[in-house]
Amino acid sequence: MVIEDKKDEYSDYDVIPHTVTAGTGPSDPNKGKEFDSGLSTPLMPGKTFSHRFTTAGGFPYFCQLHPAMAGTVTVTPIIFCRIMLFI
Repeated sequence: MVIEDKKDEYSDYDVIPHTVTAGTGPSDPNKGKEFDSGLSTPLMPGKTFSHRFTTAGGFPYFCQLHPAMAGTVTVTPIIFCRIMLFI
């Protein structure tokens, strides 16, 4: 879970490069529109990529080099998180 308007950071702890690309896979017409670490300079081992999510919701992502590696970032509204702190 990521809080709205906060940066989410992705680190490559693997021994091979990866990308962090918005979308459900290579054939997604909206691939990379919300965020993309870049295929021309992939995330190399030991490096990081960050993105600031400004709206709440679910954001699918995948690795362009390894399309089976995929997930969803869930962004929670900041107002909800502030209310939960007082409960």
